[in-house]
This record gives sequence, C-alpha cells and structure tokens, in this order.
Amino acid sequence: FEKFWNDEEEFEYIPNYKFQSVLLPDALKQNLVQVAPESKSEINLARPFSLYPIQREAIVKWKENKFHGIYEMATGTGKTRTAIGSIKELEKEDEKFITVVVVPTDTLGTQWKEELERWQYKTVLTMKSTNWKTPIEDLITAYSGNRIKNACIVTSYTTFANYVFQDLLTKECGTDIKKFLIADEVHHIGAPDALNGLPPLASVDYDFGLGLTATLKRYFDDVGTDFIKNYFHGVVYTYTMAQAIKDGILCKYKYHMLEVDLTEEEYVEYQAESITMAQWYTKSKTDPGAAIQYQRAAERRAGIVKSAHNKIKELKKIVNEHDKFNFAIIFCVSTHKQIDQVQTTLLNHKPRPIYSKKITQ
Repeated sequence: FEKFWNDEEEFEYIPNYKFQSVLLPDALKQNLVQVAPESKSEINLARPFSLYPIQREAIVKWKENKFHGIYEMATGTGKTRTAIGSIKELEKEDEKFITVVVVPTDTLGTQWKEELERWQYKTVLTMKSTNWKTPIEDLITAYSGNRIKNACIVTSYTTFANYVFQDLLTKECGTDIKKFLIADEVHHIGAPDALNGLPPLASVDYDFGLGLTATLKRYFDDVGTDFIKNYFHGVVYTYTMAQAIKDGILCKYKYHMLEVDLTEEEYVEYQAESITMAQWYTKSKTDPGAAIQYQRAAERRAGIVKSAHNKIKELKKIVNEHDKFNFAIIFCVSTHKQIDQVQTTLLNHKPRPIYSKKITQ
C-alpha cells in the first residue's frame, strides 16, 4: 500500500489492469474542504425514495379512487415499492393512520418488515411470535403520543382474521387513528378463514384499502373474487406481463403449454365437487354458512386439478427429452405430496439421477 500510495509502483488489483496513484489537484482539494460539513452528523445518508412512471401512475389512480383499490401488476414490477409509495402519498393528506400489511407467508412478512424499515417505518412483525399483543399496544401508544412518526404492523392472514387482533386494533386506535389495510397476494383474502378479517364478519373496519396481486382471479371461485373486488372498490391499475416485457422491465421468454387429462377417479371426484358447489351456489349469495360450504368445495375441486396425477407423467417426458436438465425450477402444489412425487421422479431418472433442492418457503 505504501509503495502504491507513494506512486513507487503500479498495482494490479484486477488481472490485466494496472492502477497507479495520481495527485489530487489543489483546486479540487480546496473545494472539497469548503463544501465539507463540520461533522459527520451533518451528512445526510438517506436515499431519496423514487418510483418508475408505471408505479407513480398506479398511485395516482389509487388516490383518484379515494385511497381504495387493487394493483394487479405482474410479478417483478415492484408491487411492494409501489405500496410503500402509496403509504407516502396518504401521508401527504395529513391523516393520522397506522398501516396493517397482511401477507400469506412468514418469508414475505420478513421481507416486508425489512423493506419498510429501510424507509424509516417503525414496524412490528407478528409472525414467529406468540406475544404480539404487547408490541402492537406499545407501537400504537407511541404513535398516538407523537413519539414516532409512523406505525406499521405486518401480520399473517391467520392473525388478521383473529378476533383478538381485531379487538386490539379497534380498542387501541379508537376514533383518532385511522387504519390502512394493505393485502399482499390479495387473492388469499377471499378464502373462507381470511374473510373473518373483514366486515361484516369482522369487528374492525379499515378506512383505506390497497390490494396487491399478479393474478386477482381466484381459481374456480367467482364469489371470493367478486368479494375482493367489491371490498377494495375494484382494480384501479393493471400492468400485465406482456406490457412489462415490452417496456423492458421483465425479460422475454418462451412459453409452452402442455395439457393433461384427469384420470377416471379424479374426474369422478371433480364432478362430485361440482355438484356440491351447484347445491350451495344460490344460498351462498346471502348465507355466510352456505358461502363457506361453496368455497370449500371449490377449493377441493381446484386441488384435484392442481395435483392431477398425469402432471407427473408429463414431467417424466419433459425430463427425458432433455439431455441435460441442469437449470430448472419446478413449482409444486403445497398439498397432496406433489413435491415429494416430483423429487422421486427426478431421482429415478435413467441413466443418471437428477438431484434437486426442496424449497418450501
């Protein structure tokens, strides 16, 4: 270092690239001295919050819809960042509110907390903790007493639907603090259990609402899909995968769809669930109990399609058609042990087994 600093020899840090030290001109040196702050505390290291034009456009549409709506944006186009931009937009209205972010998995919850804290949002994460009541009470107390500038709660759909959580929010916020609900992967909120987190089943209501999803439509569940649309006052902004690829935000790809049939046994089960759905459909419009029965039948029927046995047979063909099956991600249904079937199929591949890493979150 001393030889390099004193310009006694060149330095090769990157292969085939030579570096040497040069004197800093006196004028530049003096200018740096003049503009330098008196102490490190004066240096502002905060990054400015910026958004892409499509993200700003989404927020404008949401604001025009009185701070309610759904962003239906392709995966990879920055829904989380757009949602944080929405929080910042609502802050301009001088409203006193807390933000409740609901997510389907612990992993997403951790990511949300990290992202919110990166932009100086005080955040409580309820996942991986049985004692979330006290931290939430402390958070809201600090916010109502103006000891912190903002307050965010990141929770699961299970806790969101818990009456203890609802009563806690209602009691602690009172009439002075409004509530802003952000539902990530908002299609999950249409599930029977998650619906307990929203009126008329829930004891707590939200003053502002934002849903985030890449695919809003619930599989074989028009009732659940319509409920989500109605509660969040519709889709205010749509940005498709095709648009994102055209704009250069997402990479181009080739898509090959291979169709498979249900087995005889699966088809019988599918028909039986369809009959059950038909029996409950009319009553589900007015009877919450009937709606749950309809929903559960719809989920069971969707599960039959998702875990169809012939998908594994088709996977074997795909693997056999490729001499080298080195780089692949295979998405599996979380139920029906499909992921185990896939790994067994890969391990039994001839002439050489294909080893894979199972990721469940």
